[in-house]
Amino acid sequence: MTAVNVVEPYDAAVDRQLVELLGGPVEPETLRLLWTMARGDLAVVRALVVVGVEFGVLSRRAGRWVWAGASPAPSAGPAPGTDAPVAPRLTPREREVLGLLGEGLTAAAIAHRLGVSRRTVTKHQEKLYRKMGTADRLGTVLLAQRLGMM
Repeated sequence: MTAVNVVEPYDAAVDRQLVELLGGPVEPETLRLLWTMARGDLAVVRALVVVGVEFGVLSRRAGRWVWAGASPAPSAGPAPGTDAPVAPRLTPREREVLGLLGEGLTAAAIAHRLGVSRRTVTKHQEKLYRKMGTADRLGTVLLAQRLGMM
């Protein structure tokens, strides 16, 4: 999983709001991850919760909400009779762009960081979306996390 910069101040009142939003106990690392990914914006947290549940990266385990990757847990592997999802082959530059998308950078910020044009970054994003079968950056990052690519 890609490291993220922690947004401060980290407020316990936000924890209570997240627990209320999810309707039950939440792993501390999951609380911290949601708060950090949303950069302190509760509306963004709500959107992350909806998308996280939809993509299966936010789920209940042992009665507590957990974001996949927030708390390392041993994997039991795919269910019997099913194929495990396979991570697509990405170029080194596509992997780099994917990591920066995971950090929440905009296309312009990624372009600046990599020393390329914004259009080049947009093309890398389009290729990522096509290879991963996703339609946007959030879906791409969530799927990459689910596949263990980040």
